[in-house]
Amino acid sequence: MGKTVSIKTTDEFIDFTKAAIIDRESQEKWMEASQNGKIGELRTKLEILKKKFWVLEREIDANGADLIVQKASLVNDLIDISGAPVAFVQVKNIGPNTAVEIDSRYIYYVDGEELKTKDEFFLFIYRNDNHKFLVFLPSKEIDGLVKSGTCSKFIDTTTKVPYVKFTSKQIEKLNKSSTKAEFEKTISQAIETIDHALSIEEYNRSIGLRHFLGVRPSKLGVEAQVQKYFTGLQDDDLVDTYFELLLFLYKQMELGSIRSFVIKDFLTNLSSDPRELSERVAQMQQDIENHTNIILKKWDKNYAYIPDTYDQLSQMLSDFEKALDKTTELHQDSTKNI
Repeated sequence: MGKTVSIKTTDEFIDFTKAAIIDRESQEKWMEASQNGKIGELRTKLEILKKKFWVLEREIDANGADLIVQKASLVNDLIDISGAPVAFVQVKNIGPNTAVEIDSRYIYYVDGEELKTKDEFFLFIYRNDNHKFLVFLPSKEIDGLVKSGTCSKFIDTTTKVPYVKFTSKQIEKLNKSSTKAEFEKTISQAIETIDHALSIEEYNRSIGLRHFLGVRPSKLGVEAQVQKYFTGLQDDDLVDTYFELLLFLYKQMELGSIRSFVIKDFLTNLSSDPRELSERVAQMQQDIENHTNIILKKWDKNYAYIPDTYDQLSQMLSDFEKALDKTTELHQDSTKNI
């Protein structure tokens, strides 16, 4: 809806309504964008279904998911213990001079102090005037284009949300599909990329670490949480003690969980046909070394200094309690004066 002006009388309302009905065109601008979007979704849905994936639906398009994709398998479905991983697919079906804007929150998440890509987010861009045109971008490639300056970045000053923007010329340069064969090749590569991402996520879920641990606490997140409940108060002491407590507990959980989930992985391997175990033992021995290398690479070696004792945790809880009591008292005093 554009700029509005109040209608003062019923007669004016009747006259304006008559004029709007009489002058109405058979097609309106919003319809073209809506129809193009639906055509793009249906094209992508068809290609994905042809490659033995399932496309899920929900009533509200959230987090950029025009389509939600999972592997077509009854063995590992959404309601199973580990749950089937899914990919979020956003589809754009645009005109030759149309830009594409993507909410940065669809592409990234915050883990501790790091901004990381959501590896299960993918973008398909079609052109409604050229059925052989297709640009496929996984989140990591979008991130690479952002960092290389290949695309534009802007922020909505009202919502404070940053966006990634591809102009029509930038999209044209990214297109590698100009023939039917190239289009089919791009589609196949896209499906393979989605399949690979889901396979990696499936493995991560099988050992459970990523979903068990969740994201690492961040100081920015703690500051936002403190501000939410103590509006208008800036208390660095509370933020620091709260953040240190959360990070300490996260690191302890991370250290403790590694052994448990590695053992679970082997337990899963052993809980199959006993006749196959003789063939698996050599591979499992190799897996022990591989797990060790993964752990050393993925988890900071500096964690080794964390003491296996409750003394430090007890002191941190005490410091946090004092800081919280102090801030609560200050907050109560400030609200009384309002």
